[in-house]
Amino acid sequence: WKRWNLAKAISDLKGKIWSSEPLPDEVKFALELLGFKVYAEKIFPARKNFKYRECMNEWKEVMLRDIKELHWNDDLKNSLIESVNEVYNNVTKDGYLMNPSSYVLKCKKGR
Repeated sequence: WKRWNLAKAISDLKGKIWSSEPLPDEVKFALELLGFKVYAEKIFPARKNFKYRECMNEWKEVMLRDIKELHWNDDLKNSLIESVNEVYNNVTKDGYLMNPSSYVLKCKKGR
């Protein structure tokens, strides 16, 4: 989660939205408002992803670019760069990246 929170923090400092993922209950509520009925759902637990290199390389590249574009002092930028490198090195040392839980909702439009 440290990787996710760091990316969110850097995006917030730039005044941008990193990502926003609704929770299953929020999605079900919205679907009901639109006249859909959920008839099946499955939650897949968090899992280790051993094919992380491409994703992490892209993440690091984007984070370092975004940090350079910040209109903040060099001390803050250097701290963020250190944090990005620390997260990147920890994932590389661990040999995997944790994928968060995911879910599938199946629904049908009501009459």
